Amino acid sequence: MSNDFDPEALMAAACERTGLSDFGDDDFREPLAVLCRSLEEEAPLSADGRIGQRERVITSLANRLKLFGWVARHPEILEEDIGDPVVIAGHIVLA
Repeated sequence: MSNDFDPEALMAAACERTGLSDFGDDDFREPLAVLCRSLEEEAPLSADGRIGQRERVITSLANRLKLFGWVARHPEILEEDIGDPVVIAGHIVLA
């Protein structure tokens, strides 16, 4: 079995990419481990697919680091009221 989807290695790669290390609460770790185990053991990924999925996970972890870094620098954003979301739904008719 490969270590392409080792959660700790993926987190380290995200930290290296961003220069940040605060992932916030640990509540993401178990779901990350489940995802990584599934990608490693269950997903029929090609070599390119493994590279792509590994990159996707690292990017998601890097985004989490950036989010918590931003909130640490600007905690006032947590107090902002963003209002209710606007959802537009519809369908496309192809002729």
